[in-house]
Amino acid sequence: LASWLEDHPAADLADVAHTLRVGRAEHDHRRVLVCDDVAGAVRGLRAAASSGPAARVKGRPRVAFLLPGVGDQYAGLGRELYQSEPVYAEAVDRCIELVGDVDLRPLFHERPAADPGDLAVLLGRAPQGPSEADDRLAHAEVAHPFLFTVEYALAQLLAHRGVRPDALLGYSLGEYVAATLAGVFTLEDALRVVTERARLISAIPAGKMVAVAAGGDQIRAHGAGIGIAALNGPSMTVLSGPVDEIDAVTHRLLAAGVACRPLRSAHAFHSSLLEPAREKLAALIESVPRQAPSTTILCNLTGRPMTPEQATSSAYWADQLVSTVRFADAVRHCVEQDIDVFVELGAGQTLGGLVRQNLAGGSGAAVLGTLPASWTGGEPRDARVELLETCARLWELGAGVTWERVQPGPGRVVSLPAYPFQRTRYWPEIVEGSSSPVPSARPAEPADLCFAPAWQRDPARPSVPADLRLDGSLIVFADSGGVGAALADRAAAAGTRVLEVVAGTELRREGRRLVIDPRDPAHYAEVFAAAGDGDGPVRVAHLWSLLADDPRAAVGYGFDSLLLAVQAFGDRAVRLLTVTRGATEILGADATAPYRAVTHGLGRAIRHEYAGLDWTGVDLDPGATDVDAEAGQIGCELLLDVARDDAEAGSDRVSGWRRDRRWLRGWGEVPAVPDPPSPWREDGVYLITGGTRGLGMALARHLVRAGVRRLALVGRTALSRDGAEDPGGKTGRTLRDVAELEAGGAEVLLLSADVGVPAELRAALERCRDHFGTLTGVVHAAGLPAGGMARRRSLADAGAVLAPKILAMGPLAELVGPETPADRRPELLVLYSSAVTAFGGIGESDYCAANTVLDAYGEALAASAPSTRVVSIAWGPWQHDDWQAESLKSATGLAERVRAYRERYGFADEAGCALLDRIVAGGHGSVLAVRQPLREVLRDWSAMVDIDALVGATTAVSLSERFPRPELRTDYAAPRTEPEIAIAEVWGAYLGIDRVGVHDPFFDLGGNSLVGMAMVLAIEKELGVPIAPAVLFEHPTVAEFAAAVAGDAAEGARQALDTSSARGSRRRRARSGTRK
Repeated sequence: LASWLEDHPAADLADVAHTLRVGRAEHDHRRVLVCDDVAGAVRGLRAAASSGPAARVKGRPRVAFLLPGVGDQYAGLGRELYQSEPVYAEAVDRCIELVGDVDLRPLFHERPAADPGDLAVLLGRAPQGPSEADDRLAHAEVAHPFLFTVEYALAQLLAHRGVRPDALLGYSLGEYVAATLAGVFTLEDALRVVTERARLISAIPAGKMVAVAAGGDQIRAHGAGIGIAALNGPSMTVLSGPVDEIDAVTHRLLAAGVACRPLRSAHAFHSSLLEPAREKLAALIESVPRQAPSTTILCNLTGRPMTPEQATSSAYWADQLVSTVRFADAVRHCVEQDIDVFVELGAGQTLGGLVRQNLAGGSGAAVLGTLPASWTGGEPRDARVELLETCARLWELGAGVTWERVQPGPGRVVSLPAYPFQRTRYWPEIVEGSSSPVPSARPAEPADLCFAPAWQRDPARPSVPADLRLDGSLIVFADSGGVGAALADRAAAAGTRVLEVVAGTELRREGRRLVIDPRDPAHYAEVFAAAGDGDGPVRVAHLWSLLADDPRAAVGYGFDSLLLAVQAFGDRAVRLLTVTRGATEILGADATAPYRAVTHGLGRAIRHEYAGLDWTGVDLDPGATDVDAEAGQIGCELLLDVARDDAEAGSDRVSGWRRDRRWLRGWGEVPAVPDPPSPWREDGVYLITGGTRGLGMALARHLVRAGVRRLALVGRTALSRDGAEDPGGKTGRTLRDVAELEAGGAEVLLLSADVGVPAELRAALERCRDHFGTLTGVVHAAGLPAGGMARRRSLADAGAVLAPKILAMGPLAELVGPETPADRRPELLVLYSSAVTAFGGIGESDYCAANTVLDAYGEALAASAPSTRVVSIAWGPWQHDDWQAESLKSATGLAERVRAYRERYGFADEAGCALLDRIVAGGHGSVLAVRQPLREVLRDWSAMVDIDALVGATTAVSLSERFPRPELRTDYAAPRTEPEIAIAEVWGAYLGIDRVGVHDPFFDLGGNSLVGMAMVLAIEKELGVPIAPAVLFEHPTVAEFAAAVAGDAAEGARQALDTSSARGSRRRRARSGTRK
């Protein structure tokens, strides 16, 4: 890059910075340069290249804000920020307005004056230059609100830029700023207290303060028994008291060779001289409301985290005025709590220097400033540059900085050199005498592995076709933006038979267009009737997800309409393409509508349940504006051959188009992070949805073992603490689990909410914050199990499974989004998803769709959330998870496969939670967590969801092992004809029922779609008649089924079967070919 800049001396650095910001990924090794011309950039780059590798980011650093007290302030402090940063200026103006009778505004306009910097003055051995009486900032009633305003405005500006503290360490007056940022005081009340406190102090006779380069014990050894105002470090103490006493002590210490420096203060803070103001200050504090802090404040009086009782006590704030500041203890506690960065909000780094004195030699904590110290000669420092360098250093350390807010304004993308990666080759070695490469060794035993989505340009680089000539017919569920219509035009112009389906309120035909009501199942049957039964397969391009602009609409247009369409086309040979726009994160910050991914999730699952169905998906570029170009891209997808074995394919079935190029998704293994730090704060508050049982309760136990002491558990059912109504049931078990958490030292808040109802979830989040005063992290583990085969799913039943995942993301996305104030955003959002989103599953169409949206939100929010780390984990099976096996209990073959796989490769509770710790500590985005290498997972999962094999594995039950016929809404009626007798016997054998009446509904008997398909195959053999599975679902009693097989319905079934059997045969041949 330095060479490129030398070759382009006229390059606009703003464009270069813009390109590097928007056109490069945020890798773990980072380096930032702050420069104002090309020559300076070249020098900086050369110096960076010769200084060795950059430090590696190991996750988001924990940041503490240092908020100093009076002493280093000067007129004009932050002047450049006030003139150029609207957020800073707005905060300053608000404070000036609230202060009222003290005019602070001139202090923000004045150009800083040079400090004489007299060495004798600095050493305390000469008079202190001009009289302090002439200095406005020597007066407490001016200096205190001025310094408060600067520090508060800096915090607001940093929050706007995405930098939010994990801890606040305020020194003396700075503790009031900390309390305001943490929500103890409102801004208006804080400024009123600070201003009146300054007036109380000004009314007290003058005192003096001196900083001494010695510890408390050394000072006392010299006979200095005067009050200690602050213990700042092992060799830095501040004394405070009457002027004559301080002067005498200073003289003795200087004579003993101990360095002393008088501090710029007219009053003896934190000494007994201020006792006359103590009670009045307590009354003043008592007059304003106080709240528990939402962010950890390190307490001046103890050096430990401020408790809610201290924060809300007027006595604490009164004692703070006259008591010792234990700054060194507070720093040590920060180090113990793994604070990585200290950022001082004020002039210079006085507190930062004290922090360095307290850091052990091996500490890697960084100490940063924000504003220049008082100018002592040379070129004055610009506050904007100082703060920019701090933001740059924070980003290098891994903090999330919203750069578009740091350097707003337009920028052009220019062509710059790519990264000089090492380009190490990892080709397998060829064993001598062998013609095949040796595969890399993998452990045969189960092992925790994580994979992340990895997109790459399609190496085939398919071109967009000029025309769209397809064999068979094309049905386009068209959007309202013209893409679907353009696609239909292309196909029709090439001679393809086209039907364009448009969403409306009634059924009507308009030429090649058919208008239907999206929620009327009968209208979808009309769609396939209108498409005709011509030669070749039916291709369906489903674009209705593009009609959705929010999660609820996405369920209607993306899921419901597709489910009804699939149920309508049944066992026809269909090539389905689901189309979204902005549903997937590919290049970065381009998943603008993650809720639309629901349609891909449904497609991924249903393709395993319908023998005649092939499915792929495509995500269009959200920035595209040319509908004809997008129609061409969809046409390209329709022409691609999708017959393949997923276990052998190198990419996913969902592709993407960005910047007119086709992209393919694969998976990259995420390297394990050895011994990562715990991602859970012991002083944090964590809310777990679905936390009252199952995986949520397992996580709650894990967090308490990790030291977390404040938990909010959200469940659908309201729990009474006495548990009397259900001591032996689920409620009783949950309350016993909660009691164990509390016995472990945790405070547990039980909340009831249906998280699939956004208003209830928002209320639960707010109740948690009201109760604890803060919200550190949210783990969304709530959900409902899959509801069974798609053929029989109603929209209402499927909607109940979708809501806790999809509709819950509205409030959660708001919570971490830019519209939520920075101090109310949690640090962490974890989404529990399922590996079914990567591999599909039988009987899990709604569950797969719901979790696909969760994954899409995980990637989108990880890229866009200003300050929250967002992680979505698509978990492989857990050992205790019986959802899938329970839903398939009648399909004994599949249930046994699932159970065996789960026992060998499922996550145990504590081991899975330990892996969660490593995942959360390691980064952002969507992660697939399994216990096998990916190729083996794909192979085993594909075998489990092979519909042909599973139908064959569904076994009949002998007569001696069957159960009595259950009580039904219909009376028993015995079979009357030979076909009815044969059919009833097959039903009884597969359903495990001793006798089946001719009018007994199949699903009332406990049947499901998979068992039904196995039964149909058995009846085919018994009667010697080919039957499509759809006949059973349309005629679900023995009498109706027998009549349908014998009558006209059988003929229609045979016609459908001819096509689906051929397609199913091709699929079986393809599978057998890949398994040889």
